[in-house]
Amino acid sequence: MKRLILFSFLLFSTVLLYAQNVAINNDGSQPHASAALDIKATDKGLLLPRVANPAGAVSNAAEGLLLYNTTTQQPNFFNGTNWQGMGGALSARFPRAIAFRGDVNSANSQTNATWTVPANITQVWVEMWAAGDAGQILSSAVASDMSDPAGGDAGDYASLLLDVTPGQELSLNVGNGGNQNRFQGGNTRVVNNAVTYEVTQNYTSIIVNNSTFTQVPGLLLHVSGEAGEKTAHTFMQSSSTLYRRVLQTGRGGSSYPNQKGGAGVNLHFYGTGELIPSIANKPGGNGASPGAGGGGGLILRSLGGSGLVIVHW
Repeated sequence: MKRLILFSFLLFSTVLLYAQNVAINNDGSQPHASAALDIKATDKGLLLPRVANPAGAVSNAAEGLLLYNTTTQQPNFFNGTNWQGMGGALSARFPRAIAFRGDVNSANSQTNATWTVPANITQVWVEMWAAGDAGQILSSAVASDMSDPAGGDAGDYASLLLDVTPGQELSLNVGNGGNQNRFQGGNTRVVNNAVTYEVTQNYTSIIVNNSTFTQVPGLLLHVSGEAGEKTAHTFMQSSSTLYRRVLQTGRGGSSYPNQKGGAGVNLHFYGTGELIPSIANKPGGNGASPGAGGGGGLILRSLGGSGLVIVHW
């Protein structure tokens, strides 16, 4: 018994001694110097923890945390903000898709559509983007106007699985991009059996039946759209007695996964408020679709990227 206790102590001490480089194998080889954990096998694999809803089940996840998502049937990792998939299992499970796009010039905030569930389909994968806001504007070219035309906020993204029945109709309200007449980009909604799932701009979570939830059954991923950047103010000397005020209007926010917000514009003013060169209007760059915000401009608004819904089955 004493020998067993001593052996256990020595074994435990060895693990502590080599805790920064651990090897698991059956040939006695040392761990690679670059590996904290070096596992060697020819007929076995590494089994990750299996979790059905990582966003709802795992609290205070560490950046880089790995697990296997049993709902999406693929490995996931936590990037510090959101859970990201690491494989194409969803595309394999849902090989067909149809897209519904919003508009960028419409006076309405949404474009409405419906989609009927095909025969033998009992679950669909839905990806949805809210539309981006238009870029804010500097209303006039005078020194007294010190407003800060920021870029427009980007639309949020959500990915979720919905249980459906063949022949059922999904109602879709796809957000239209912000424009000259309507600064804010439209929210995007999917209505499934009287339950409304909604994404908006630069928000903390998905909205379900007009309430915010952080744990939504079937929600795989929610990514908030970036906020538009603020305008940067600087000054430069034109001559020994003349200074210019320089405004770089804000860039629009980018949307998931990498849709770029529109660029802002560079404006130079004399001390008297005269714009150099003298121009009537100058919009910022338009936000990319889906969902990116437009850049800030002078008098004319840029366009926010339109919203999008993709239904996979």
